[in-house]
Amino acid sequence: MQEEAEVVRRIYQEFLDGKSPYKIASNLQKDGIITGSGGSRWYDSTVIKILKNEKFMGDALLQKTYTVDFLTKRRVKNTGHATQYYVEDSHPGIISKEEFTAVQIEFERRTNMRGYSKSGKSKFTSDYAFSGKLFCGYCGSKFRRTKWGRGKNEQIVWICINHQTSGNEACDMKTVKEKALEQAFVRVMNRIIMNKEAYIIEESGGPEFDFNDIDAKIAELQQELVNMVRNNQEYSSMTAEIERLQAHKQKMKSDEAERAWKGRVVEDFKAYLDARDGKLLDKFDGDLFRKLIEKVKVQSMVEVEFVFKIGVEMGGIL
Repeated sequence: MQEEAEVVRRIYQEFLDGKSPYKIASNLQKDGIITGSGGSRWYDSTVIKILKNEKFMGDALLQKTYTVDFLTKRRVKNTGHATQYYVEDSHPGIISKEEFTAVQIEFERRTNMRGYSKSGKSKFTSDYAFSGKLFCGYCGSKFRRTKWGRGKNEQIVWICINHQTSGNEACDMKTVKEKALEQAFVRVMNRIIMNKEAYIIEESGGPEFDFNDIDAKIAELQQELVNMVRNNQEYSSMTAEIERLQAHKQKMKSDEAERAWKGRVVEDFKAYLDARDGKLLDKFDGDLFRKLIEKVKVQSMVEVEFVFKIGVEMGGIL
């Protein structure tokens, strides 16, 4: 259904704009969107399954589950007990392969973000605009939002988790004020708006990917494999080579999709700047910040560096 397709597109776009699965699920539920199974309750696990399901880009992974009891027809998740088959372009996709690839890359980025814990990692959140975006220039840890003072003297600040947890000996980074961060972003954006041609980096073409040769080689090896099986010959090395070529082909496709997505991000940013037509920002926009910024490196209590998703890095004064 068209309505369901629009929900899927919305989920992918909001995730790439910086929202967490929990936040996306919360927004869908608040807006009264019905789930695919007809329910009204959305869970972050449901959103994650949608974001990681290859069927939405037109591909299919067969035998994700298998039958363990043919009498009861009970099926369980296939964790390697049965052969799985990946079919490309098995049906029309709802989102592009480039968008799907970008989402998987973003999942990996969020998973590898360093917080401050025994594992060195912490859960991604998007409760606030700067959540999961601020990183310490000294130790690399994330920043945490906290409040200082009360009443009229209350102010919101962000503090390095390593410094907050272990003190100055672990990290000497000072706190930064949220309002100062917001104002610094507005100033940086206005610099770009006033001189957009100087900051837009066009994506280079890069190598052209030709899959014909690798497809032909895989087909040739598969035919050799069939002959070896018929003649009762050892074929494990042949199978390994086919799997290696298939993995290489998949990596090429992923690289191609990632490059195409980066090009689209640049084009979207250019379109945004063109639409503003030189009009400067007069206040902080959290959604715009999430959409444009990959991360912010806090160099000191008065200096930060904004890393844009288009590849531009710009320093700002707090």
